[in-house]
Amino acid sequence: MKNHIIASTIIGIATNSDSSPSSSDKMKSLITRYCTDELNPKTIIALKKPATIAQKDTRDNLTLMQAVSTYYGQLVVVDELVQFCQKYICKEDLFTSINQIQDIVFDFSDFIEAMKFAILYEGSVSSQRVQEYTAPMMSRLQSLSESAMGAIFGKTEFSTTADYVDHLVKENQLVNIDVSSIDDSTGEVLIRVLSKMILDFQKIRKQRTHTDSELNETEDKGPQTESIYPINLIIEEAHRYVAENTFQTELGFDIFERVAKEGRKFRFLLGISSQRPSELSRTVVSQCSNFIVHRVQNPDDLSYISRMVPYINKGIIDRLTYLKTGSALVFGTAINIPTLTEFAPANPKTDSDSAEISKSWFHLKNKND
Repeated sequence: MKNHIIASTIIGIATNSDSSPSSSDKMKSLITRYCTDELNPKTIIALKKPATIAQKDTRDNLTLMQAVSTYYGQLVVVDELVQFCQKYICKEDLFTSINQIQDIVFDFSDFIEAMKFAILYEGSVSSQRVQEYTAPMMSRLQSLSESAMGAIFGKTEFSTTADYVDHLVKENQLVNIDVSSIDDSTGEVLIRVLSKMILDFQKIRKQRTHTDSELNETEDKGPQTESIYPINLIIEEAHRYVAENTFQTELGFDIFERVAKEGRKFRFLLGISSQRPSELSRTVVSQCSNFIVHRVQNPDDLSYISRMVPYINKGIIDRLTYLKTGSALVFGTAINIPTLTEFAPANPKTDSDSAEISKSWFHLKNKND
């Protein structure tokens, strides 16, 4: 496949209307950067008739680098070069050949190089202005590659996403993924992708465990204990990511709603924490079984909680407006009756306390000043 692209590009460059020096520079760059074992600067081309490449220097054979070089300002073996490259042109359908290639794990820098290679190929066989048209895209790709976000698209040590998720959740009982330094749109995509990876991982584990159990029973070994372990994903500031909106994706569904509705079957649980429950996805909230509600004073949020949670009354809702800091009303399927609970202060203390503005603005002057 690569030989076909290189050969097609050389033929396109050699036969276009550009000046010989310009065409020569392009072909030299091509065979130097994207060479193969068959097509590289040292590949020998047997000429049908001797070619003079310098004064008193006539040769029967040339290397590919010599064949694409200019002598006295001209390409002297264009016909022989084209005929030689024709041997590497793929005769069958190009798309059929591409579909036969197995999946390859590649780095983001490999992708950029492949894009440059493809643009060079397209520019030689179709429009010569393709580089002009694609320049903004390549500039953005290069900028993304050099930014901090470029690491997200890098190649890792894990061969599959299942291996990555297994390493992430199996080696540690608690994993804290900090997305506070990135913008909301990027953070939402990251969390959605991670949720999809974990859900797929749990599905694979359950299917594999079920198959192994059937094999053990067939071999009279008896059923084994299910090896799939539960995963609880807790999302802070959930109104930024699990919002009530239509998030259009190629999946055709909202991953948080899918986890909320089906995750329990695969031992994947979802916990959401938010200061604005009225902005959360109604489907996700309606699937929650237990609630820990701290002080809520916004009428919209109070009304939303009363509508979405069927087993609380007005008296419970009224109590939410005057709870003190550190206290919460806990209710749901895990407890028999709604319970007012006071939580111990965090140790070590978190950095989520309200800023003391008055102390920052007001300072007593030293008497000696």
